[in-house]
Amino acid sequence: MLLICVTGVVSGATTSFAPNLAIMRWFLIALIGPSLVVDAVAGTPHGYAMGSLFSMYLLFSMIQGRRRSREYWSALADSELLKVRAEELERARLAAEASSRAKSEFLANISHELRTPMNGVIGMTDLTLASDLTPEQRQDLQVVKSSAESLLKLLNELLDYSKVEAGKLEIERIPFSLRQTMDVAAKPLSILARSKGLSFHCEAPEEVPDALIGDPERVRQILVNLIGNAVKFTERGEVRVSVERLGSGAEEVELQFTVRDTGIGVAADKREVIFHPFAQADGSTTRRFGGTGLGLAISARLAQMIGGRIWLESEAGRGSRFHFTGKFGIEPDPRGAEARYAPPSLDSRTLNILLADDNLVNQKVVTHLLGRRGHNVVVAVDGREAVETAEKQRFDLILMDVEMPVMSGLEATAILRRRERTANARTPIIALTAHVMKEDRERCLSAGMDGYLAKPIDEGALLAQIAEHTRGVTGAGPDGCPTPLDDGTNF
Repeated sequence: MLLICVTGVVSGATTSFAPNLAIMRWFLIALIGPSLVVDAVAGTPHGYAMGSLFSMYLLFSMIQGRRRSREYWSALADSELLKVRAEELERARLAAEASSRAKSEFLANISHELRTPMNGVIGMTDLTLASDLTPEQRQDLQVVKSSAESLLKLLNELLDYSKVEAGKLEIERIPFSLRQTMDVAAKPLSILARSKGLSFHCEAPEEVPDALIGDPERVRQILVNLIGNAVKFTERGEVRVSVERLGSGAEEVELQFTVRDTGIGVAADKREVIFHPFAQADGSTTRRFGGTGLGLAISARLAQMIGGRIWLESEAGRGSRFHFTGKFGIEPDPRGAEARYAPPSLDSRTLNILLADDNLVNQKVVTHLLGRRGHNVVVAVDGREAVETAEKQRFDLILMDVEMPVMSGLEATAILRRRERTANARTPIIALTAHVMKEDRERCLSAGMDGYLAKPIDEGALLAQIAEHTRGVTGAGPDGCPTPLDDGTNF
């Protein structure tokens, strides 16, 4: 019984006193030593046997205690090391997040600063092209516009790649027309192809459904990248765009898009490289054809996001065939899909519009665009002036820049919305801003704005937004004041 009790206590002691090996040893000696001495002094065979047993058990306990102590301190050291490494990883994570935020903020600021003058360059060029010009002047301005659009494309690619890298690029699920989407992507590039003497074809067989649910802008973006490359790298021959159905269910269809060309082709060892960021099949092509090498990298990621993939079949000197697939829902109502890229109907109304923008060039561009359509435009140079002007005069619509001195567009919108609660009337406000990140759009809408347009301003998009947000307004009356509908609604 004594041996059993001692054994249990010793087993617990070797674990409990493992942090301090000296205390554990003295405890074992104090626990087992007396029994060992008593048995040895007894001088009987039974005493010698028990003494030997206690001696062996003491030795065994000492060895086990030392092992437990080493394990304890080793585990503690590992734990401390893991803690240190965890703290280092946490610091690295926070530093990476801070770096990512800094990069995103830098790109957003650079985007804003570049888009504002770009809006002036493209807008004023369009306005000048609409005037009477000599053929030589018109050709020179077309070159200016093409160069500005190339810079804008580069800016958009950098922003898109930043969004993809940060995981902030999202895919929409909205009704759209496949053929209209392909037409919007192909038509401008078909003009460029034919100007180079190339044959251009865009085909969509009847068995491919037209009314789909998905993200038409991402499909268009991939097509523009692939068709643009095909036209750029093809000197003679043709460019052909086609789509086919791979599989279809009751609610979903998988499509495969193909862009063929008879251009310079891609060598076998470069077919994967070209889908990497900032990479091209041949470094010399950068000097000859231009480009950042971001388009295909972005397209590859977008193809994955729409449920497909992208790949290339090519042979150097014999042309290329780029394929990408995607999965889309089937829209039961074709009318909703066809309306996606439907051009805005001509608006014969005369609207009173307040434009709040501190940039003189932007003021001139928007004023000319809307003035050509017969609208009356009043300009405010900052948010405070916009609020004061809106108090003195009734407007059908307000176009509000976001970043302005004295008072920002967001602050001005918040003040106007608070005052409208007591006036029982609401004026539509559309943000016109060079801030183009997703969070910028959400910030504008949550501040009380009804629409959002990114600079450079596209005339068609601007007119479509105006038409959408002023559906209930009949236009300005003879005295220049807005005339509401008979039911009393203002918009």
